[in-house]
Amino acid sequence: MVFCLGLSFIFGVNVLVASALLTLVEIVHDDFGLSHHPILKNLCNVGGYTTFELGATLVLSGEPSLDRTSLTALACSAVVIFMTIHVQDFPDTNGDRKSGRRTLPIVAPEGSRIYTLCILALLSLALASVWSLGTVCSVLFVSAGLGVGLRCYLFRDEARDETTYVLYNVHMAPGCSSIAT
Repeated sequence: MVFCLGLSFIFGVNVLVASALLTLVEIVHDDFGLSHHPILKNLCNVGGYTTFELGATLVLSGEPSLDRTSLTALACSAVVIFMTIHVQDFPDTNGDRKSGRRTLPIVAPEGSRIYTLCILALLSLALASVWSLGTVCSVLFVSAGLGVGLRCYLFRDEARDETTYVLYNVHMAPGCSSIAT
């Protein structure tokens, strides 16, 4: 941790702050048990991913601050992570249950799948609008979101949930930031 923070300082104070916040979020998530609460876990994931993305974007841009497109991409990423990070919990409900975690798929097994179906389609539509994808790309992107959501709703065994999670990552990651570049 000290080495990483020192290395971050080389890239500027803003990168150091992002790294320090990431470290803090990891400590709170792991050592204070926030990973066992469905909403607090999501907030920690948002904090972890966005601070990491912030630091990486600052390093790659070489600028001390971010432009509007980068900030929009970070905001989109944060919303998507907060609203959908639970998709990673579907394949491991047994393990999470044994460890005492209360994830959304454990707390609301049926509701979480219906929610995922709806939110993936809605977020895909919103992201297509934010990034002004155009008609053909928007239809393809929203269809892919709907397809991943339907797969999550229809296929409920561990192996298929693992595949669905991979497809979710392939679909949502570009919608958050890569489209902006």
